[in-house]
Amino acid sequence: MQGPPPGHQLIDPALIIEAQRGSVEAFTTLMNRLRPVVVGMCFAEMGDWDTADDCAQEVFVRIHGRLDSLRDPTKFPAWLRTVVHHVCISEHRRPHRRAWSLDESEEESGPLEDLSAPSVRETLDRETLREALTELVAELPVTQRRVLTLRHFEELSIAEIAELTGLTPASTRTMLCRARVSLRRLIERHRPGLKKMTP
Repeated sequence: MQGPPPGHQLIDPALIIEAQRGSVEAFTTLMNRLRPVVVGMCFAEMGDWDTADDCAQEVFVRIHGRLDSLRDPTKFPAWLRTVVHHVCISEHRRPHRRAWSLDESEEESGPLEDLSAPSVRETLDRETLREALTELVAELPVTQRRVLTLRHFEELSIAEIAELTGLTPASTRTMLCRARVSLRRLIERHRPGLKKMTP
């Protein structure tokens, strides 16, 4: 999955207004633009891509039915976060779900980009590496998982992540660094083979 191209406005208030007025085209454009991001946000809450995809579908159902209740289109990012959270909470309460948690909060910094350096890609293709990392990312604390997913799986900018999460850009960068360190420690603990393949 991939986010919008550089310079592209992720959430356009004018598009939301058109969708509120009943424009099917505007809502479809909004849905297509946000779907990868919403799936990523749901994965951050759920820790599983298949479940995240199901939750994302429910998020858009709720958005479609309640978009008229949003009085200020500029508040859409916060409203979207609330809808995602409520959908995922409902899914977590289902008997077959188990919550992911890891009570870690690291201050150090470490580059995730090393994990996809050429020496790694020579051994694992991108999808295989993604699957290996996904299992570990799911164990991160939810806030760390959220920024890491939006940055490295959905390829959003720091500014876009800040907009969607309600964090400041500086806090987003700090949380991203913590998430990278937490992920590296998980790799060392559970998947040392991945660490050996990094430069």
